[in-house]
Amino acid sequence: MRIRPVLAGILATSTVVLAGAAQSPRRAPEESVLAPCFVPTGIDTSGWKVVHSMRNPFTILLPSTFRRDSTVQFRHGGVKWVDGRRTFEQGGGYWGSPFGEAGPGNLGYSECEDTLAGIRYNLITGYWANFSAYAVVGVPVERDPRSVGFTEALIFKSPDSLDQRLFLAILRTARRDTAVDSTHGSIPSRTKNTLGISLPCSLARSGSHLDGGSVGGLLIGAAGESLLFSWDGAMRGPHGPPPAWVGSDGKRAKLWFDSWMDSVDMIKPRLGFIRADYPGNPGAVALSVGSPAESLFIDALRSSVARDSDAAISEARRRELGNVSRVIGALESQRTKIAAWRARQSPEPKELTK
Repeated sequence: MRIRPVLAGILATSTVVLAGAAQSPRRAPEESVLAPCFVPTGIDTSGWKVVHSMRNPFTILLPSTFRRDSTVQFRHGGVKWVDGRRTFEQGGGYWGSPFGEAGPGNLGYSECEDTLAGIRYNLITGYWANFSAYAVVGVPVERDPRSVGFTEALIFKSPDSLDQRLFLAILRTARRDTAVDSTHGSIPSRTKNTLGISLPCSLARSGSHLDGGSVGGLLIGAAGESLLFSWDGAMRGPHGPPPAWVGSDGKRAKLWFDSWMDSVDMIKPRLGFIRADYPGNPGAVALSVGSPAESLFIDALRSSVARDSDAAISEARRRELGNVSRVIGALESQRTKIAAWRARQSPEPKELTK
């Protein structure tokens, strides 16, 4: 393993600000930061639950006291777990450019490289002053070029310095997800088996339809296969006039319309399709929201965008790539919103107390 103080500020994009914790006047917060490659011992993991990585073929164990927070939404997909003032976030994102050094909001920052479940990770520790919390973070060292640097960060935070040992111990429970390896294989092989196209893809064409926003196009696989695709972005609107309470008030009209759109999009999501360049064409196959097939479809779209250099493309090509980027963003945002909406409709049952 090797220690290097980089990637300082990129991961301070949390979803919730934690309450500040009182610090001992005799010890500065940065003096309590543990080394990121420290391996804790003596922590009992019996009874911990298995949590699957969103993007990588491994699992970790999480104490059973952590509960999933279904009210949190991530721009690029993610899951948040909460245990009192402790939090754990599996956050999708473009965790890219390093800041190069620690700043005033990232005290005691340090980083090392180590292996978790066969995958090289940057492990980061520090005290995030903006959140009054000690942070332990894991980010893959190598980013899949097919995903334009998109990856999953593992982010732990707590105002209690002693929780760093727990967080580092959780990371050390990472194991290869044998079910994923044996049943589904790697992302490229799953994409080939499910969508019939090899990664990385290139974008042959894309365009908007005249229904108000649907997108269609053609992907070419690494082995020369072709795949027609589309996304339902058609304009939607209520049938009939607004209710009487809206009246002529513009703000009420917008509130009513936005609420109507949200409810319709939850009941009838805007799906991605394969095997047709328009959702209504014969042969179009819909991809369910949050399904493994939809995840692979998003990966294929993202890989096609990565094939073009921003510095050497025409304006027409830029618009084609923009269509695909819009579809990726819409599908990812929809997944998060619908997951939260479904959780609100069917809340987790509360534990019975004796």
